[in-house]
Amino acid sequence: MSNRLPGTQYLGLVILFAGLTTTTHGSTSGAASESSLESRSEKTAVAFQRLDERQREDPARLLKLGIQALRRGDYMEAIDLFKESVELAPRESDYHHWLGNGYAWAAATAPLTAKADLGRKCLQAYRVSLELDPDNLPARFGLMNFYRHVPRLLGGGLGRAYDEAEEILRRDPV
Repeated sequence: MSNRLPGTQYLGLVILFAGLTTTTHGSTSGAASESSLESRSEKTAVAFQRLDERQREDPARLLKLGIQALRRGDYMEAIDLFKESVELAPRESDYHHWLGNGYAWAAATAPLTAKADLGRKCLQAYRVSLELDPDNLPARFGLMNFYRHVPRLLGGGLGRAYDEAEEILRRDPV
């Protein structure tokens, strides 16, 4: 008999689903979707330029622009916007969570030499998010995904992913 929590037979499905959701973001193919991405990128840049100074200091607006940049694959722009959000509202768990997502998605496409640094920053952002709000389930889900994709030697590992999945199940039973 395993010493895992009751209902953990579903944890494998949670982890599998986590991988499916993160791999579908930002996937594009064909000239039409590239044109669409360029159009959205230009629209976001124009929108950001039009922001007055008061709006540039609105962390919620910066977060939304960062999410748009992340979804179109401008990971470094997204990270910069998320960092600004975090600087303006350092006690906001969701902003740290999205900063972690930015680092995670940037690491997925980064050269090997940059992956470890981005991964450390990702892990730190998720941990800060959870220190601020232990019940932030999207941040826990992101941390679980980090553990699932990163070798144990670098701070990840499937054992840690399962532990985090159990914590998610404990906080939000299915």
